[in-house]
Amino acid sequence: MHTRIENLEFAHGYLQKTVDELHSVVLEQQREILELQRQIRILAEKLQTVAAPALPEIHEKPPHY
Repeated sequence: MHTRIENLEFAHGYLQKTVDELHSVVLEQQREILELQRQIRILAEKLQTVAAPALPEIHEKPPHY
């Protein structure tokens, strides 16, 4: 009986350590995701200003007329 309890305590400790490590990984990944989303927003804004420049309005007839 005593060995069985020790085995359960060992397993519990191992699982708790694993959960703590996974929690740290998830938190770091969340920070990275937030930073990447911020960078994507910035790049999308820059792309809109570069990809769609305002075309000048031309009110005169082309030279061939």
